[in-house]
Amino acid sequence: MPTRLFSLKSGEPPSLEVSWHGFWRDFTVKFQGQTIGTIDSRAELNTGKEFLLPDRSKIFIQWQRNKMQYQLVVLHNGQPVSGSDTSPEMRLKTAYGVIFFIAICNLVIGFLALFAPSLDLAQYGFGQYNLIFGIAYVLLGFNVKQGSKFALGLAIGIFAIDWVVAIFISNAAPASGMVMRIIFIFAMAQGFEAFKNK
Repeated sequence: MPTRLFSLKSGEPPSLEVSWHGFWRDFTVKFQGQTIGTIDSRAELNTGKEFLLPDRSKIFIQWQRNKMQYQLVVLHNGQPVSGSDTSPEMRLKTAYGVIFFIAICNLVIGFLALFAPSLDLAQYGFGQYNLIFGIAYVLLGFNVKQGSKFALGLAIGIFAIDWVVAIFISNAAPASGMVMRIIFIFAMAQGFEAFKNK
């Protein structure tokens, strides 16, 4: 049974628990170990449901499609709960997670191009220069993790420019990886939500 725990206040132990069975069946909401309500159907979860806590504050839960992704929205008095999919810290975590993933991919490709030339990766638009991109993304990822808005913008810019260059200069097919690149750019851009109140 999938279960997620949330703290309503930063630094406090988790007090809110949501759990469900496969395909979002038997969705249960607990506060401090006590069941405060259930969501009886996927349709109701898509619409969203509000629950009242003992202190009269309100929890709102919804399974929401936001542009290119689905996310579990958990709000406490209208504000994203820490650790929920729409909270600023989770948006930032997703952003630097994508950057680190891009870094690993570039490092692997770069090493293959360097030590396995027989693969002829150049025909796909890859080469030893991917090592440089990989190192750059590693550094950018760590800076984004530390809260650098500039590093996040730079990572997105480099990734977008590399895509454009791959289309117009390399031998790679123009549509190659298009959907994945758009998803990555969107996921990274969501990280800017973490800087809105700074």
